[in-house]
Amino acid sequence: MHPETWLPRWTSLRFLPPPWAGLGVGLLLAPLGVFGAPSPPAAPAAMVSPDKIATSKTAAAKGDAQAQADLAMLYLLGRGVEENLSEAMKWMKLAAEQGHATAQNLLGEMYFRGQGIKKPDDKEAFRWYQKAVEQGHVDAQVNLGLMYLMGTGTPANAKKAAELFKQAAEKGHPVAQRHMGYLYAKGEGVSINPKESQRWYQMAQGGEKAGVVSSEPGAVATSASDTRQGITGTDHGPATSPPSKWQGAGAAEADQG
Repeated sequence: MHPETWLPRWTSLRFLPPPWAGLGVGLLLAPLGVFGAPSPPAAPAAMVSPDKIATSKTAAAKGDAQAQADLAMLYLLGRGVEENLSEAMKWMKLAAEQGHATAQNLLGEMYFRGQGIKKPDDKEAFRWYQKAVEQGHVDAQVNLGLMYLMGTGTPANAKKAAELFKQAAEKGHPVAQRHMGYLYAKGEGVSINPKESQRWYQMAQGGEKAGVVSSEPGAVATSASDTRQGITGTDHGPATSPPSKWQGAGAAEADQG
């Protein structure tokens, strides 16, 4: 799919599988939650023990932001508990309000997709992405950049989008690198520069081959094929499928280059 046809599809992307769909071994539990420091792979996500869930619920109720974020993810995925988007929204928001950067980013994702609420709220999505960006959250930089690029939840500002993508790209985020390749190819937010465009595309391809889904801690796919189905967001199918919000806008051009 060429970027020219990708751009107008932005508003429909909220209906594609979210970035946390398809979590596998070790990505949810570390040892319980997705948001903790990296640790060796644990049991499959579907096998979260009742004791760990109870511990998480108790800690969350006492105001522990980490536990609140973990519990939100369990409700979001229906792992060890019945899927409940309202509960996921409740706990994710509590964690986000305490300054949990990853929860802020995922809360933005939930508002963008309308999960746990009556309908999508782009302005709230933008607000929470922005809060996560203020803490240096790399995935949120990509999300917020896309909001600026498409004028979703905020007036369009390609220059600001480029700044955000570059921040994430320089930290090794392959999706942001693809976006930089696209922007330099089209001259959006930056001056047209074919050499820079190709350089960023090549960097992105190198990261994807290495199995990197994000530069966030622990967000490394177990194999190259898993880069399309990781927690921090990638497309969920072959490269010819409609791109998700996380797929580089210039993917088709890069593949042709």
